[in-house]
Amino acid sequence: MKRIYSVLSIVFISVLFISLTGCGGDDSANKNAAPDVPKLWPLTHIVSDNVVSRPAVSVKIENDPLARPQTGLQSADIVWETMIEGGVTRFVAVYNSQMPENVGPVRSLRIADGSIAGPMKGLIVFSGSNGQRFQQVARDAGLQTIEEDASAKGFFRIGDNAPHNDYYVLKDALEQADANHKVAPEPQFLYAQTGQVTTPEEVGIPITHMTDVMSGMFTTNWDYDAKDKVYKRSQEDAPFMDKITDKQVTATNVIALEVGTKGTPEIDPAGNPEMEMEVVGGGNGKVMVGGKALDIKWEKKDSKSLLSFTTLDGKEVLLAPGNTWVVLVPKNDGGNISIK
Repeated sequence: MKRIYSVLSIVFISVLFISLTGCGGDDSANKNAAPDVPKLWPLTHIVSDNVVSRPAVSVKIENDPLARPQTGLQSADIVWETMIEGGVTRFVAVYNSQMPENVGPVRSLRIADGSIAGPMKGLIVFSGSNGQRFQQVARDAGLQTIEEDASAKGFFRIGDNAPHNDYYVLKDALEQADANHKVAPEPQFLYAQTGQVTTPEEVGIPITHMTDVMSGMFTTNWDYDAKDKVYKRSQEDAPFMDKITDKQVTATNVIALEVGTKGTPEIDPAGNPEMEMEVVGGGNGKVMVGGKALDIKWEKKDSKSLLSFTTLDGKEVLLAPGNTWVVLVPKNDGGNISIK
């Protein structure tokens, strides 16, 4: 029996010695360990200790004069601006890194919205659509639809200024995400890493102003603020404001793309064909970052593919960490892009 105890004691001491040796003394293994990878918000590339894994929530927000100032556009990681019938624009505002309590006013879905938001594989929030076809296009692109007409939770109205008074509680979208739509989105653009320079700043030309003519009655302007390194947005020569911040809307990166348009079989209340922006395909555009602008080519293979940008000689375009506005300018419907 004593022999067994002696053997067990030797084994215990040996194991203890090995464990202590592994925990201290020689830390060469620790010195060679890979450094911590910084946590980045996927849709802005901003470093943060508060990064959480959650889906992208895209919200259709209107831009009628009676809907301004909108609530929450400055909090969006990405805003896509599209034309609709009637000569005005609407937004697909994408929320991931910031989740303001309420956003809006919320309006209806359009057929291009599925291709715009599809690569993020998240949720899209809207109030109404002209028939089921637009909704099915969004679902086919990989999105979960959050529809007011389907009695989805989160919609509410403020005042009696219908239809421009419809708002949404963003956390309700996250709570309704199904098992296939809970994952974080992949980055939609390429960004300059620490120590790198963005492509426009490296090879672009100094530009402080962009004008996007969207229609004969609608123009947007972007002016560079060198102090804050952002572009300030104006509409019809007036600052474009956000209701939450009570400040002019700004963007770190501004991308303007020339996009074709065509009518759809769906008819709006005024009797006109609803407009489709052809976001699958390719064309020309411009990107502004850090006070410089660059001519680019864009391409999108299908509704689920990322929209990619390259320089005219085929090199990838790196943006700056921060929020991005993408303006889809109707090239065959009176639209144009000018810079100075």
